[in-house]
Amino acid sequence: ASSLHKAAAERRRAEKEARDAAEMKEEFVAIVSHELRTPLASIKVGIDMVLMQNAVQPEKRQFLEIAKRNVDRLSRLINEVLDFRKLDAGKETFNLQPTDLNKLVSDVAQTFEPLVKEKGLKLELDLAAGLPAVHCDSDKISQVITNLVNNAVKFSSKGSVAVRTERSPEGILVAVKDQGPGIKEEDQKKLFNSFTQLPVEGRRKEGTGLGLSICRKLVHGHSGRIGLESAPGQGSTFYFILPMDVRARD
Repeated sequence: ASSLHKAAAERRRAEKEARDAAEMKEEFVAIVSHELRTPLASIKVGIDMVLMQNAVQPEKRQFLEIAKRNVDRLSRLINEVLDFRKLDAGKETFNLQPTDLNKLVSDVAQTFEPLVKEKGLKLELDLAAGLPAVHCDSDKISQVITNLVNNAVKFSSKGSVAVRTERSPEGILVAVKDQGPGIKEEDQKKLFNSFTQLPVEGRRKEGTGLGLSICRKLVHGHSGRIGLESAPGQGSTFYFILPMDVRARD
């Protein structure tokens, strides 16, 4: 009886320590993210105001534009951490509305036109006609599409990035194909794990490694499915499927 009582006490102590650690982690992430976002916003506004002045010398403008890109990158990293924290804690809510996925894809593709042009790539859209509207949270699904297209552009050094939609037995499919180096089969399942980044020759690691994990959580939150098809040297196709009668999971 004494041993059982001691084991129960140890279990309660361990559970309390785990809860306390989780609360401390959540509070730490929230505080750090907030403390970083406020000064970053001020820095971005200041840089933008200086860049708007025509009198800025070309060499100084170049440094300011580099600083602006880094501020934007830090802001994206912070937003990823905050998004992941909410999703991981089950605090994310979904505003489901009838949505035209073809229009959503077209809108996202338009935002990538400057970057695609800068890299000398082509962005090809193959959007199936007559697709029915899907009840989904357009902002969150737009975030998924943006992440997949951004990754495809980032890892494609030539050729094109192709985005297609089609109707499948499971629902509406959105697929993004890149011209990147491809991914080994044993590494594919790791990609959707939190904080995972696969090494790519000639490229340093960037970001938090949370992007695809967030995509998976958002798609699963719509009762959908996400996956990829890839092979070394043949590029990768990331896709997700949303059912016609999407119902957000709790």
